[in-house]
Formats: sequence, structure tokens, C-alpha cells
Amino acid sequence: MRAHRQTDERLEAVERRIEAIYREAEKDIQKRADEYFKKFEKADAEKRKLVEQGKLSEGEYAHWRRGKLLYGKR
Repeated sequence: MRAHRQTDERLEAVERRIEAIYREAEKDIQKRADEYFKKFEKADAEKRKLVEQGKLSEGEYAHWRRGKLLYGKR
């Protein structure tokens, strides 16, 4: 039946479009996460140095790190 075939074709086109949108969104999210954790790694090393130098307590460092990790999970 022609109507069924046309409906199936339209549905397939919509599915392909949705799949492409999701793929693009996934790439964007991964890129943002990679950038965030790269910055976090650098900042974490700097904070760790401050702890080693006695300019920041372990508690302050742990508090800072916990806050950053919770923000990153968002």
C-alpha cells in the first residue's frame, strides 16, 4: 500500500534526523566535559602545590575539590 510506504519513508527520515541531532549533542557534551576536566586537572595540581607549601590546609583543599567535582557532575 502506497500510504504505508510513504509513512514508513517519512518515519525513517525523521529517525535519521533525530539520530544525527543526538550524535551531535553527544559530541558537544563530550567536548565540554573534556575541557572541564582538563581545566580541573590543572587547577587541582595548583591547589595540591599550595597544600604541600602549607598555604592551604587539607580540609580546605578537600572542600574545594568536592565542590569542583560536584559542579563537574552537573
